[in-house]
Amino acid sequence: MPRTPQEDLDCLEMYFKEKCPANQFLGRAYLCQAQLNAPGSAENRDELETASAYFIKTIDFAKHHPRYHFLIFNTSVLYWQMSRLFSMPGSRKFLIPSLTRILNALEEIGESDFHWRATLMLELLESLLDAGNLKDAAKYANEAALFIKTNVPHLYQKIFSLQVTLFTLFHINNNISKSGLFEQIYIKQNSGHIFNTLSSPYTQILLDE
Repeated sequence: MPRTPQEDLDCLEMYFKEKCPANQFLGRAYLCQAQLNAPGSAENRDELETASAYFIKTIDFAKHHPRYHFLIFNTSVLYWQMSRLFSMPGSRKFLIPSLTRILNALEEIGESDFHWRATLMLELLESLLDAGNLKDAAKYANEAALFIKTNVPHLYQKIFSLQVTLFTLFHINNNISKSGLFEQIYIKQNSGHIFNTLSSPYTQILLDE
């Protein structure tokens, strides 16, 4: 007969009452707590924060022990699965603090799955756009684009389309000249060739003024 979530929580409570050895099972226990506290819908922000806190505990523990770095990757996957409920307009913004911590941890340990890191970076950029943090989004778009261009160039068109969205929002909300923003976003990328590599709908947004 399978255990109930409450029974699982009781087991974890018993585990943490003892002096837990600093090994992989401590990290796995944090992951279990995160999953047991995972939100059931995008309305449950308190549960999101509780679950995220346990994911972060796993990361903070694992990153100081190289042999447990695999737990950081595992955490990012489980977090991604949980966060899908919030992957919609109006809800993505609530992922920013925890997703930022996870991405920073993956960078700290030098995670070599660049496609996975790029996927999370694109999600963070969309979350910043959802929150209306245009200045932070512009800065992060630069970092993400450089990372993607270098490591996973087949995803470059996706990051560029998000940059176009950011570019348009800047123009609409702040009446910033397009040429100035284009320089701000792309100058570090040396991407003057980009108009030749993307489909015309994106480039037309930039050129029609």
